[in-house]
Amino acid sequence: AIEAVISLPSGLLTGSAIPTSVLVLNTKKQSQQIHFVNADSEQFCTSATKKRAELTQIDVLVKLARRVERSPIAVSVQPEQVRSNDFNLEVGRYVLDDAAQKLEQILADLPLARLGEHVEIIRSRQHSTSSSGVAVREVQASDIPDFGAIVSASKDSLFDLSSPKAKTYFLQAGDILLAIKGSVGKVGIVPQAPPAGEGGWVAGQSFVVLRSLKDASYESKALLVYLRSEIGQALLSRLVVGASMPTIQLASLKDLGIPSISQEAMSTASEILEHEVRIQQEIQQLRSKQASLASALWTL
Repeated sequence: AIEAVISLPSGLLTGSAIPTSVLVLNTKKQSQQIHFVNADSEQFCTSATKKRAELTQIDVLVKLARRVERSPIAVSVQPEQVRSNDFNLEVGRYVLDDAAQKLEQILADLPLARLGEHVEIIRSRQHSTSSSGVAVREVQASDIPDFGAIVSASKDSLFDLSSPKAKTYFLQAGDILLAIKGSVGKVGIVPQAPPAGEGGWVAGQSFVVLRSLKDASYESKALLVYLRSEIGQALLSRLVVGASMPTIQLASLKDLGIPSISQEAMSTASEILEHEVRIQQEIQQLRSKQASLASALWTL
């Protein structure tokens, strides 16, 4: 049985900078609680050679793991709580830092709904390089600007229209793209898209598509503004698993909390996004004007 999980600073392993964790196992008896210790901080490491670190205060870590000392960076958790988190052993799920504690206080006063109640979560088309099919365009992480409105799809790709549910993979106006691999948490919305079929847009393989359910009352633009907010990004980061390839699991994404807000508040959030889009269009026009000012001088 698992006695303790200790998250360690990154840079401890030769040839790798990824963070690591230690599992303390008991082969003789079942654990009544699992002790989580967050040692991923400068308190427990010191710089060594290039990109390397050395673990320090090991005696303190041993005492924390054995529950000899109490600390805000260590907590004991019932197995039922771990089970409710899909047996996720990420220490950050259970040991909350100051920012996470502040977030918990905010969420306690915020009425929340489940993301899965308002959107269909569509996994992007998983495929290998194909030599046949119609030409389509794939949206990549680099196509999503900071303000979130996607205006282009940069990657050429081929798509088999005879595949099952082929048209569901083509992006529609109002679809939200959320990166669940690599650039986890990056989010954008499709204001408008070409028709499904040749020349249509599809999501890159690192994304899921959040498509509003027919009877949903949550506006896509308002949802986008929330997901890219500090609270939305903090909640998404909690769902991340894996060190070498950060990933969000679809099952946990369905239960992501989104605020239950009034129609007026939803309209305000949507108007904010529309205003940002107009500002970006003005910026692009000014850039074009700026580039043309001296374009007629000293030409070849």
